[in-house]
Amino acid sequence: MKDIVISNEVKQRIEQLMKQLHTLCADNNVPMVASVVLGRTETNEGININKAVSTFIDSWTGAFDSTLVAAIEILQLNRVPPSAIEILSTLRKNIEQNRKTPGKNFH
Repeated sequence: MKDIVISNEVKQRIEQLMKQLHTLCADNNVPMVASVVLGRTETNEGININKAVSTFIDSWTGAFDSTLVAAIEILQLNRVPPSAIEILSTLRKNIEQNRKTPGKNFH
C-alpha cells in the first residue's frame, strides 16, 4: 500500500470546504456524508490513516437516507475486509435486480 502524503495547505483547504459543505447542508436540511483521506502511512505497528469525515443526518426532520447512515458506519472503520465489500456488492446487485421485477420493490 502506497503512503498518501498531503501538504498542510491542501489539508486545511479540504477541511474548510468540508465545513462549508456541512453548513450548507445542515442549514438546508440536506442529508450528507463526505470523507477524505488526509494521509496514510505504513509503520511497524500497522497502517495509520487520517480521515476527515463530515456528516449531517437528522431523521426527525426527514434529512435521512439509510445508505448514508450505512456509509457513516463503514467510514468509521480503519479497514473493510474484501469479503464485506463483496457482500455489499452482492446486496446492491440483488436490490437492483429486484427493482426490475414487478411487485418486489424494497424501500
